[in-house]
Parts: sequence; structure tokens; C-alpha cells
Amino acid sequence: MYSTDTNEGEKEMSEISEIIENSDMEKEDKKKLIEIIRQEVFEGPIPHPKLLQQYEEVDPGLANTIVNMAIKEQEHRHEIEKTIVKSETLLNEGRVEVIRTSIKLKTRLQI
Repeated sequence: MYSTDTNEGEKEMSEISEIIENSDMEKEDKKKLIEIIRQEVFEGPIPHPKLLQQYEEVDPGLANTIVNMAIKEQEHRHEIEKTIVKSETLLNEGRVEVIRTSIKLKTRLQI
């Protein structure tokens, strides 16, 4: 949930900051309000792009490692889901076969 249009976001933040600065609020309250407004929410399988960039600055290649970990985790989850679906399909096919056999047996017994 991260806005990709950072220029627009920075412009809006600048306008909001100016409004707050020109208000009659206490300086400390203005500072707190601006900090709250600047907070970003980001959800996803990998860290926020800015955090990835910081990881990369600390240890070159680390951002790639983190992204690859997320890719491998997703592939693993998909494999588990495939296994579950396959198992359920086989189980259901077995139930159908039991029902067919049961019907055949009932039919034979009636004759």
C-alpha cells in the first residue's frame, strides 16, 4: 500500500506541513502531528522499498537476498497448496470409487 508517485506525496506533505506550521498550535504539538502524518503503511511479502534500499546500503546484495527469500517462500507455499489439492482430489476420487463399488454390490445382491 505504498504510493508510487513520491513527487505527488512529497508535494502534499509539504503543503500539509506549511498549514501546520502556520497554525497557532504549540511547536511540540506541530512536530508530533507532522511525524504522525508522515508515517507510511506498507504491507507485503518483502520490506518497504526504502528499507530494502537501506539494507542494500549496509550490505550490498542483501536486498536481492531478501527478495529471493520471499520468492522461495511463495514457491514453497504454492507447492504445499498443490499437494493439498492433489491429496483432496485423490481422497474424493477414492470416495467416488467406494460409492460406485457399493452401488455395484447392492445391485448384485438385489438380483
